[in-house]
Amino acid sequence: MKKILTTVLATSLLLSITPRIEASEQPHIDEEEPNNTFETAIVANHSTNYVGKIDNLSEDIDMYKFSIPNDRNLDIGISVNNEEHNRIDPETKKIKFELFDENGTLIAKGVPDEREPIDLSIETLLKKGDYFIKVSSDLTSSDESINYIFDYYSYIPHSRISGEDRYETSVEISKEWPKEETKYAVLTTGEEYPDALAATPLAKKYNAPLLLSKEGEIPDVVVKELKRLGVKKVDIIGGEKALSSNIEKQLRDLDINFNRIAGKNRYETAIKVAEEVDPDPSEIVVATGEEFADALSIAPIAASQGMPVILTESDRVVEEVGLYISQKNIDKSYIIGGEKAINRSVAGHFPNRERIFGKDRYETNKQIINTFIEGIDPSIIHVATGNNFPDALSGSAFAAQNNHAILLTSDYVPTNDTISVVYSNYDNIKQLNILGGEQAVDKYVIYHLKYPWNF
Repeated sequence: MKKILTTVLATSLLLSITPRIEASEQPHIDEEEPNNTFETAIVANHSTNYVGKIDNLSEDIDMYKFSIPNDRNLDIGISVNNEEHNRIDPETKKIKFELFDENGTLIAKGVPDEREPIDLSIETLLKKGDYFIKVSSDLTSSDESINYIFDYYSYIPHSRISGEDRYETSVEISKEWPKEETKYAVLTTGEEYPDALAATPLAKKYNAPLLLSKEGEIPDVVVKELKRLGVKKVDIIGGEKALSSNIEKQLRDLDINFNRIAGKNRYETAIKVAEEVDPDPSEIVVATGEEFADALSIAPIAASQGMPVILTESDRVVEEVGLYISQKNIDKSYIIGGEKAINRSVAGHFPNRERIFGKDRYETNKQIINTFIEGIDPSIIHVATGNNFPDALSGSAFAAQNNHAILLTSDYVPTNDTISVVYSNYDNIKQLNILGGEQAVDKYVIYHLKYPWNF
């Protein structure tokens, strides 16, 4: 069947590819009369086929009612199902539909415009509430009728925040901060992840964007962003192997004060960042410093709750970490990742520990979100690739500002664990924010997440 986009009234038209379920795979429900008024409308469920008939003899109309749980895009399909007609002349057989809000106000309408079986589709943004579809026809003969199939899909809207590279992407994310509220920034290397992993809680503490830099110089696009924000102070995370002394010179030339937070290795750097976040924490997060995914999964949640992120080796407690533990009165330690990431012996050094893990980085990400879901605002989910760190790193500071989570995904097809996070929070999600370009998060991944009940 050919899909024809209809004219949308009083709304904005969203053009996108819609991965509809095949009709044979969907439940079929026959309409029941009477259903010709708003009061007697059939209550419809998404991804279900409703089989109906418009009979001109009684000037028949059919009404359907459905609910949108939150801000959603909508795809409405009406297919003519008359077996005796291979072609339909729009001058004599016109099936049409009208979309109304709960107050009976017309929002949109559609009619066929080609001489062939019709699949009418409208895609538009709707707010939470009840809506009605009216199906009718302009028939010229009293003995004529039209059989049809009606279905609809509501799906989560999304936006993509990306630039030409990781540095520009970090700038595009930074632009989400109100200019008048941001005089502070955190600067980390965009080339290696270790020094940067613990930086998100620090950015959250100062309501600061987390910007990425090259080792030898701050990229022009980042310099422009620092100027645009009117930044007065920058925390440089990591030693001169991560961000060279030339970075400091550039900041001096920009008349920006700076403070370098660095240790002799990634673990000591994380400890020094932790001291800046909270010198006397009651709760901490512990993640491996040998991979980035677990630390990035927990980063925005740790930041939102003011918990420092401590890095450790998988099979040894380094001296700096051991000293830190001995000097603090820690009530709770969240160990992120399984025993391959942090073995049992290492985990045993941390007081009052709780391990959060899954079979891989994506299930671990899901378990982290589920564990802290009561403190998370699920209205916006930030989606980043789990196969590289820069976009998720910059995005984690952004997510932390409003108690949002980072959802990690694989390159082309999200895992069932990733999809299940969206599915279980579907009614509460208003938008997916995609961090990075299509090379980082493919459009097919987005389709899976917008329609979590399809897969």
